[in-house]
Amino acid sequence: MFADNAQISHRQLFRQLLLGLMGIYFLAVPVCSQLRGRQGILSLLTGMGIYLFLCIYFIRLKTVFKNPIQYMGKIMGRIFILVYLSWLWLMGIYLLLLIVGITDRFFIEGSVSWAVLLLAAAAAYLGSRQGLERRGRMAELCFPAIFVILVGMLLLGILRMKPEYLNETGELSVKGWLMGTYQVLCLFLPFVFLPVTLGNVRKPQETGRVIGGAAVLLTGIQILVLLLLQGSFGLGGYEHKAYPVVDFMSGIRIPGDFLERVDIFWLAAVMFSVLFSLGSVFFYNHELLVRIKMEKTARFAAGGIVLGGIGMPESGHFSSGVFKNYCQHLWTAVFLFAFLQYVCREKKESSCCSDFMCVFPVRLRRVFGKQNLSSFYECGLSKQRI
Repeated sequence: MFADNAQISHRQLFRQLLLGLMGIYFLAVPVCSQLRGRQGILSLLTGMGIYLFLCIYFIRLKTVFKNPIQYMGKIMGRIFILVYLSWLWLMGIYLLLLIVGITDRFFIEGSVSWAVLLLAAAAAYLGSRQGLERRGRMAELCFPAIFVILVGMLLLGILRMKPEYLNETGELSVKGWLMGTYQVLCLFLPFVFLPVTLGNVRKPQETGRVIGGAAVLLTGIQILVLLLLQGSFGLGGYEHKAYPVVDFMSGIRIPGDFLERVDIFWLAAVMFSVLFSLGSVFFYNHELLVRIKMEKTARFAAGGIVLGGIGMPESGHFSSGVFKNYCQHLWTAVFLFAFLQYVCREKKESSCCSDFMCVFPVRLRRVFGKQNLSSFYECGLSKQRI
């Protein structure tokens, strides 16, 4: 059942991944320009395959994230974590503005944006202070109901599909496929933070199936979404929409007209998922700062996320523009380059005791004449020379 000693079980990890990502992917995947028709499905499967391969290295990197200062040194360890945190902070701003935009359009028209933003931030921040175990238990208990609402009601849309729309295959080119795959890699960036969590999971070396299962299920749901949207609007019929899935759900009716607005329940479940994801941003913001002994700045960082959201004049422009551009042109390339370097290095050397993100800072410190390496590094490097 529930895990103890500041650890979570495999089931809690699985449900946290799905609960925190399903809502975001319902809103983000359909608006990606390259994820249309067969090209979109192929790109989703390819991106999923890459992350399934990287799962092996996520598990091996957990020790580095558990104590980065010990493995990299004080300066490089902090720089390494702050690079991760920079993406996390912007992700928090994006989620806050996403909540504001959805609230104003579908729940309370003309709502005061800063008030909605502050309420959402307060709720998510208070939830993030409950600790790892309680968040795991909340995900374990809430996930079944949220999953049934999100996926179950989505399946009602099958009745709206038109077979002639599904016959449209759309474009398929190598360039489009590669660009679509890269967009999927950007969307799956939250998986890069798995090494942070795996250090607090029971039997982390056995979590490969859990992570892989979550990635496969999320990909399968998004493929279903693309098919439902194409079958209802046509291949190019939803490209101009800001929230295609929400507009799709607004036309869903339960047989017998039992409920007039089914989409409200579905959208409420999406908002719960987004709020849980926002709580994860605040939680891991504090967790990572603690690991580099900067926990006193955690509240200031959380406050900066809120102020950043309030200071953005156009939430829609930021959501679709700035965050997307930074993910595609900066963080995805940085994170994937680091993992690919680790993969290439492990193939060349027989020893797997350390990774590129640990060894590279050590070499930099040698160049600048700093020889205060930890005993762990000296032992690890000596083994590699042998």
